Amino acid sequence: TDLIDRLEESMKSEAKEGVQRQEEVVDDAIEDAEEKLEEAIVKRQALAAEHADDNCIQPSDVEWLVDEGLDALERKRDLRSVLVKLLRSLDAESANNVILDAMLPWKPPHKPPAKDKINLRQIMDTPLLSQQSPHWIDFAVDQVSGHIDFLDQAIDNILQGQGKDDDSVGKVLVANILKLAGKVQ
Repeated sequence: TDLIDRLEESMKSEAKEGVQRQEEVVDDAIEDAEEKLEEAIVKRQALAAEHADDNCIQPSDVEWLVDEGLDALERKRDLRSVLVKLLRSLDAESANNVILDAMLPWKPPHKPPAKDKINLRQIMDTPLLSQQSPHWIDFAVDQVSGHIDFLDQAIDNILQGQGKDDDSVGKVLVANILKLAGKVQ
C-alpha cells in the first residue's frame, strides 16, 4: 500500500505540473496575441495620422479591415463588434458615424424568385438602400447645391412632378431606382 500511495502521489504531482505547463503556454499565447494586436493598432493609428488630411480611406486600411474581418469569421467571433472596434482604432470620430451593412436588419424577399425570373427590386430593397441612402444623398446635395448651376437644374428636374411633401432628393431618387428595378425582370 505504501508503494501504491507513493505512485498515486507521483501521478497527481505530474498531472498538476502538466496542467501548470499548459496554463503557462496558454497565458504566453494570449500575451503574444495581445501584443500583436496592440502593435497592429499602433501601426494603423500611425497610418491614419499620416493620411488624416486625405479624408479618404487608404487601400491598406481596407485590406487590413478585410483581413481582420475574415480572421474574426474564421474564429467565430462577432464580425460587427470586431469591425466597429477596428474602425474606432482608425478614426474614433468617424467610426461613430459609419453604418455597417451588418448593423441593419435585413429581411429576405417574401418568396424566393422563380428560377427563370428574378425581381431586382426585391433584391435591392434593403434597409441600407431605402432607409440610409436618402440621408446620404440629401447630405451630398446640400453640400453642393447653390454652387453648381447644372446640378441645381438637375435636382429641380428630379423633384419636378413629385408631391409637395417630397422635397428630399434622396427619397425621390431611391423611390425611382426601386420603381425602375421593379420593372426589370
